Amino acid sequence: MIFDLYISGYGYRKIASYLTARNIPTPSMAQRERELSRGRVTRKRVAPSWSDAMVKELLDNDFYIGTLRLKKRARTTVHGKDKRIPREEQYIFADHHPAIIDQTSFSLVQELKEKRNRTHYRGSRGQRPGSEISSPFGSCLFCKDCKSRLTPIRRKTPSGERKYYICTTYNTKGRRYCPKAHLIEENDLMEDVVGYIKMCRNALCGVIASCDLHDFETEKRTTTETRQKLKREIQNRKEQIKILLMQKVRDMALVSGAEHLIEETYDSIQRNLLAQLHSMEIQLKDLDRAAAETPDGKDRLKNAGEVIDAIIRGGVLDRRDIELLIERIDVDENGMPEISLKYGLSDHITYSPAIEMNRRENTVIAVVMVLTAEDSRGYTSAKYLSEHITALGVRKTKQSILPYIRLMKNEGILEDTDNPLKPYRILKSKEEIAALAGKYLPEPFGKFTAKQLSEQYFHCAYENRRYAADGL
Repeated sequence: MIFDLYISGYGYRKIASYLTARNIPTPSMAQRERELSRGRVTRKRVAPSWSDAMVKELLDNDFYIGTLRLKKRARTTVHGKDKRIPREEQYIFADHHPAIIDQTSFSLVQELKEKRNRTHYRGSRGQRPGSEISSPFGSCLFCKDCKSRLTPIRRKTPSGERKYYICTTYNTKGRRYCPKAHLIEENDLMEDVVGYIKMCRNALCGVIASCDLHDFETEKRTTTETRQKLKREIQNRKEQIKILLMQKVRDMALVSGAEHLIEETYDSIQRNLLAQLHSMEIQLKDLDRAAAETPDGKDRLKNAGEVIDAIIRGGVLDRRDIELLIERIDVDENGMPEISLKYGLSDHITYSPAIEMNRRENTVIAVVMVLTAEDSRGYTSAKYLSEHITALGVRKTKQSILPYIRLMKNEGILEDTDNPLKPYRILKSKEEIAALAGKYLPEPFGKFTAKQLSEQYFHCAYENRRYAADGL
């Protein structure tokens, strides 16, 4: 639960409050219960509520993925205090016991902690414990101009709740510090990201199948260097044990009457070196086995591929999908997102969301023109065009259809009348309008109807979004 909450956007404090509110025992409470069940009486202090430090320590602990660590603390003097030993100097036994957290979730949490520290993430706000995170993109959205994070905003409107993101600098300091709001609606952003992934699916699947990415090569080199370092350390420990045995023999020959003390001293040092040697040999075997089977990077990329397929099936992303797949989204002053995927996937894709949006917008222009040509009354209206294009799957109000009508007036297709019941007279023939509509399509469409055009070019509807379409 704690790992899932952190991945979904909760911070340490919010997770602690959530656990305390649900009366989940703290680690010291659970330990006391175990000791009492065994008939042992303890006087250790018991924490009544969860704290940030407890949650952080739990998320850091790789014991939950099956790893056992020994020699985590030691003291330099007999009467001194225990001090923490660096993780790389501890005795590590991987796959020591059954894991209750999968490796992907654990690695993702460690990556998120580093990312949140770097970007000063402060968790999702404004929700009661246990409620759904309202801003799934909160950790990866940034202003393209000032590089600050985008703040999630929720507003109650007569038609329901509005969710959008806005530049934090603009929202708190004004346009002197960032000239534009870089505002983007959450629904629009979700459509953009899902559309981006759908359009890029073939390229992404090809990359995933080849598994030949720069990041993986870097990871391979890192693994090789780690293996070589372990081999050197193993050889070093073996040399130390040899020297220790030789020194023990000399001391036993020189000193009489204290053989027992010398034996104890050297045995203690020898056990310590042997334990280090054993731990390093296990680490080396694990690395060799991992290299012979499947590198971690490929596993992560395989998970990314599974996420892509799940997104295409469901048409929506949750917070875990976003954290696993998306590295960063920069929003420009027009509210257009620039999406960067993890694992270097974006480097293999030539797709541009802005170009795709313009293509869709130009297609809307062509469909509106064809609808006008299909109006056999000799005139048309904003209401007629709005109702018919909405019926084709592209929602447009009478107000949002007016820019298309202005464009058709500029093209000489329509002209104003004095009759409010017949507001726009059609001036050109069906063939002439079809020729003009063809200019806005990526390829010739022949004698398609408006319905056929919408079925061919629209895979999902974009509601009232206006981007830099030619002529608008």
